[in-house]
Amino acid sequence: MRFFNSLKFRLILILLSVALIPLLMLASFQLSQYMTEITQSIKTQEIEIASSNAKIIDNWINSKTLHLVELNKAHPEFSEMDMKKTMNTLKIVNQVEQEVETSLVADKDGNCMIDNYTSRPNMADQAHFIMAKETKKPAISDIMESEKSGSRIIAIAVPILDKAGNFLGIIQSNVLVKALESNIGTVKIAESGFAYLMSNTGNIIFHREWQRTGKNYKQFTTDENTINIFDQNVLVNDSDFIQYDEDDGTKMVGAYATVPTTGWKVIVTAPSNEVYQHAEKAKLISIFLIIIATVLVAVISVIVANRISKPIRIAAGHLNTLAKADFTKDLPNSLMKRQDEIGDLMKSVNVMSKSIRNVINGVINET
Repeated sequence: MRFFNSLKFRLILILLSVALIPLLMLASFQLSQYMTEITQSIKTQEIEIASSNAKIIDNWINSKTLHLVELNKAHPEFSEMDMKKTMNTLKIVNQVEQEVETSLVADKDGNCMIDNYTSRPNMADQAHFIMAKETKKPAISDIMESEKSGSRIIAIAVPILDKAGNFLGIIQSNVLVKALESNIGTVKIAESGFAYLMSNTGNIIFHREWQRTGKNYKQFTTDENTINIFDQNVLVNDSDFIQYDEDDGTKMVGAYATVPTTGWKVIVTAPSNEVYQHAEKAKLISIFLIIIATVLVAVISVIVANRISKPIRIAAGHLNTLAKADFTKDLPNSLMKRQDEIGDLMKSVNVMSKSIRNVINGVINET
């Protein structure tokens, strides 16, 4: 208890408070700012990756759509439903467009009048046909399997209108999406992160784990929080950053962006520990440096406090010796040589001690 009531202990507390409190506050603030900036940078980077890939997909689809629109404008035989002329035109399309697997024309009731591959059933109940008919604008199907080759394709349907704007049917190209999927498949985030494509209804259009392709994402998760994130965020908003848990407990971070033409979602995702590993490493280094700084400040505080309190303790002991009528001892010369206030104090005590000694010696000599 004596130590805790001592001047040395109080000096240590004062020095630690003066040095450590500002140091820890500043270090904590800077560390917090650093982590915030790193987190924001990661969010921005992942959103940019998702957005850039969504833009690539959108441009690719728009180029195919624009080609059909221009083809429709340049060939009046489509609106005339001239079978022979239309067949010749579609053959040219297939020869020029390597990514187009098949092309067809359907009338307003969905009957395929021309198909350069084989006859098809009525397509009036297909979503992209209905959309093209109702909106009188180009419509894109979700990715589906080709009847011809088993390859994955999308149907791009452009409405055929008469001069009065009445719907006559569609011209459609079934386009291979291998190039599109290859682009998505090359996206890599951190060490094991990746990108995948999802429809606006939650069906997975493309995924590196082929077992998931063509199925709804809910078939692969039972976590209610994850389902809410996708239902209330991913499938509703255009773009954002997300954090969720896999069923095995892996914490994931990612971002998504919407393909404007189709409403598809490009999702990039990676394990949180991989994405933030450099930030966490920097955080640990910062904490380690703070601990080292704290220890150094504590050691310096003890040394400084000891340098101040020790001479005072020696002086107090010397005065106690004088109080016991022992005037034979002097203070150490090392304390006399100090050029600070402590040195002045020691010199004054020593002068007082010598003065008392001289007085006593004088009294003794007179008697």
